[in-house]
Amino acid sequence: MNKMKSSLLFLSGIMIGLAIFYQMGYYVLSSFFGWNQAYNLIHVCQSVLEFYGFTPLKYFLDAFVIYTLAFAVLYVTKQLRKYIHLKRNMMMAVDQEMTRFLSKKYGNDIIVFHYQEPFAFVMGMLHPKVYISTALMDMLDEGEVEAVIHHELHHKYCYDPLKTFAFSMLTKVLWYIPVLKHMRQSYSVFREVIADDYAIQQTGSELGVGQALLKLIKNKTKFQKQTKFAVSFGDRALNLRIQKILNPTYNIPLNVPLIPIVTSSILMVVLMIMLNLKY
Repeated sequence: MNKMKSSLLFLSGIMIGLAIFYQMGYYVLSSFFGWNQAYNLIHVCQSVLEFYGFTPLKYFLDAFVIYTLAFAVLYVTKQLRKYIHLKRNMMMAVDQEMTRFLSKKYGNDIIVFHYQEPFAFVMGMLHPKVYISTALMDMLDEGEVEAVIHHELHHKYCYDPLKTFAFSMLTKVLWYIPVLKHMRQSYSVFREVIADDYAIQQTGSELGVGQALLKLIKNKTKFQKQTKFAVSFGDRALNLRIQKILNPTYNIPLNVPLIPIVTSSILMVVLMIMLNLKY
């Protein structure tokens, strides 16, 4: 059930974003090449607006489209630079011996790096890797470390860093579609719970994940991500995840508030109409 909810949230958010970017991209290209869109309901709305003299909105729309597309390019570029910088720093602090040991033990790329704060996260785009700080290794026992690694390996297998980046980019760039923010937050919670369930299945016990989460809460540790291409073990909803471990039958609600849905729907309709005003 949680997997279905997670997939529904992700696909819905991506489809909303792609629909808007498609319209904006087509709007820009049609401005240069004089393309015409097929007749549809939007054209009916356009004709009504033109009849009542609202075509000057086109100039505002031009600036709005340029702002959104430029913001998207800037955001992606900034996050890529942060990702490259963070990855370079991680590789300079690698504990070679522990990295070889864990990578061989789990048959995956697991990077242990020297750092004074207890962190575990998956970072990467097409080839994500698991990163664990020496401080976390020292704080947890062997069973807890195993649970954390399996949790992060699930993120790796599902390409969660790349998915998280895509969702975060849409949320930041399309900030005027408020439902995306709520969908991303809910998606992040489900993503962490699913990874916890995978770790529990692999270790055969809830103790490893539960005790690791409790120690992170006790130490007030929260990974401050420098890039959206990273997904951390302590990233989201620690208390809710512990509640789910204590009560496996607990059904996490799919909370998407009504007001953001209505507001976002109205804004999307208005935006789609404006994007077709010139035709």
